[in-house]
Amino acid sequence: YYWYKKTKEECEAAGPCAMGGYTRLLHSGKADEFMDEIPTAVVDPLPAEYQHIAAGYVVLDRPYAFKQWVDKYLDKIPENYIWMGEPDHVFIRPPPLWATPERPAAFPFFYIEPVRFKNIIDRFNPKGVPITEFDTIGNSPVQIYKKTFGALADSWFRLAIQIKNDTEADREFGWVQEMYAYSIAAATTLDKPVRHQLHVEMQLQPPWDTKLTSEDAYMIHFTYGDDFNEKGEFTPGKVGFWHWDKRDWTNKYPPRNFPMPPEGCTNVAVKELVRRVNEAADKLPRWAEFETKLFAPAAAAQAGTQQQRRRRLQRQAVPGSRPQPGRRAAAALPAAAAVGAGP
Repeated sequence: YYWYKKTKEECEAAGPCAMGGYTRLLHSGKADEFMDEIPTAVVDPLPAEYQHIAAGYVVLDRPYAFKQWVDKYLDKIPENYIWMGEPDHVFIRPPPLWATPERPAAFPFFYIEPVRFKNIIDRFNPKGVPITEFDTIGNSPVQIYKKTFGALADSWFRLAIQIKNDTEADREFGWVQEMYAYSIAAATTLDKPVRHQLHVEMQLQPPWDTKLTSEDAYMIHFTYGDDFNEKGEFTPGKVGFWHWDKRDWTNKYPPRNFPMPPEGCTNVAVKELVRRVNEAADKLPRWAEFETKLFAPAAAAQAGTQQQRRRRLQRQAVPGSRPQPGRRAAAALPAAAAVGAGP
């Protein structure tokens, strides 16, 4: 939220700006300590009747939360378009309005492969929409005309439940099944498929994206762990001497002035991510009350836990991973990095 506000202020100071209001969608069913700081809409968690289907898959709360938001709040917002994002998005420059009433805009994910899973998707495609009409996307990041999204939200939720309740779909789609549910909803809900413009420049995903120039991206998506050895060399698949992973900070704040990667590191995107987290930590009130001490060295104390996590991620990963289309990643993604939309 800090970087959204700062980016919007800079955008408005420069002239016409496409960025509008901001809403945090909180699906706990009750207010929390951030309500006064961040504009928030509170909705209910997944009902008990669906909890047994979810079986610990917490992402099912997302389409249910958006369904409630559409029912309660969609008509109350003044903007005609919405941008769906996640807490691990950091804006780095103001995005333009790509979406139109007919064509939303979205980021293409290499691991969303409708053609590969046509036999499964056919079970959720009663209209027989050609498989080539299914976009390689999830619901985030997405820019979409709000009336179009309102027409898709209920179908997205119902499909997410159906997919989780389908043994083969649950197994094959894994952690990203809710993303498939959105893609299927967009293709099958209305009279004709809702096709998204695909904008790879929407976001960077370090460490696989390494550059940071004006044409690269509008935000950073810090879903992957970043690991480098003492010389600043990238160590994919291995917890490094220097280590950054959002999962380490699920229940605590990272320390202020988190150290930059070792001197030999040339990954500008990772450095910019750390710089922006450090700036937010320095500016936000009360951060010091909740921050934890830095690991010494950065990841050594967590090595065992990280190895266990990587083995778990490998089991959840989508096989046949590869770099994002259009990106300049030098090497193919290891299986452990292919989960994408994790918590």
